[in-house]
Amino acid sequence: MEPNIQTVVSIEKLSLDFMTLDGREQVLRDVDLHISAGEIVGLVGESGCGKSATAKLLLGVLPMPPARITGGRVTMFGHDIAKLGWQQREALKR
Repeated sequence: MEPNIQTVVSIEKLSLDFMTLDGREQVLRDVDLHISAGEIVGLVGESGCGKSATAKLLLGVLPMPPARITGGRVTMFGHDIAKLGWQQREALKR
């Protein structure tokens, strides 16, 4: 990635679990993704591989709980989204 291109979304070593009636289910493990300004990205993969969970996490609509980030970091425009409230996340999308 060129240093002068702004990174909009950065996912580093993301691990995500869902709590179910049967216990804990790991949905994502050590996921890395970087999206720069102007890029168009598609998430592809087999059914159940975590595409929707990743997209919902980025949109801020993944219910926590039952979802829980167990490792890694997700940033938007350099802000760690785990430390932001709903209104702050909405402001970043604009």
